[in-house]
Amino acid sequence: MEHFFFGDDSRKLFGVFSPPSGKVRAGLVLCPPFGEEMIATYARFARWSKGLADQGFAVLRYHPYGTGESDGTSADFTFSGAAQDAANAVEWLRKHSGAEQIGIFGLRVGAAAAVCAPATADCLILWSPVLNLPLYFRDLLRLRVAKDMVQLKTNQVKVTAKDLTSRLESGHPIDVLGYEISPKLYRELTAFSAWPDSLPASRVLCLGLPSEQRAIEGAAKSWSERGCSVRTQTYRAPVFWEDFSSDFPHDFAQSSITWMDEQLAGPPGAG
Repeated sequence: MEHFFFGDDSRKLFGVFSPPSGKVRAGLVLCPPFGEEMIATYARFARWSKGLADQGFAVLRYHPYGTGESDGTSADFTFSGAAQDAANAVEWLRKHSGAEQIGIFGLRVGAAAAVCAPATADCLILWSPVLNLPLYFRDLLRLRVAKDMVQLKTNQVKVTAKDLTSRLESGHPIDVLGYEISPKLYRELTAFSAWPDSLPASRVLCLGLPSEQRAIEGAAKSWSERGCSVRTQTYRAPVFWEDFSSDFPHDFAQSSITWMDEQLAGPPGAG
């Protein structure tokens, strides 16, 4: 693995590149989720990246601006910035990997950012994408309130979701599980109402849990109307992005690799 920084001097991103030892089948950019979900899945996606490299994929993982080892603080993280970071990662991988075809992979908010990335890729792979960003933000507020109740050991809270929203609307950041949420991120998430007219790729694989099936099928219909070829599938699996165990959604991973074999460079040794 190669560790480095890339991007503009004013917006340096931390990247980890896992090159294959032999011929490059294709490149894959991994867009992480946000907050605790990024931390909970970090080690598992590091291992998966190594496995993908062993199968001929050139894999780039990175930290969006304002997260991890990249420049900025959590207050600097925005959804539009995450989408641009995904595009910058695609550009880096296209220049440095030797791959003729590039895919973008994303989990949760990372998947939503991948869909909105101003980039050109050959395929999109989305795992449990956050398809309702306003609802996702409301869930973040509920998590903050629930944490306060647990810490205070009470059924009543001193700060409500309404109080937190009022603070954001007045231009002040709030803390959610140790992450500073800025007014700009609040505005972007709560105002989000439609996907872009043109997605980064015309071929999309969207995988999720059974509880997400209706939302995934709705998004697939919308993306198909934009000219994309979309395949969807749901699997019964743990909500792995919420825990710090070693559980990995192997059905998700195998389906993704099989689909990339079909859509991109084929299995190892092909050609």
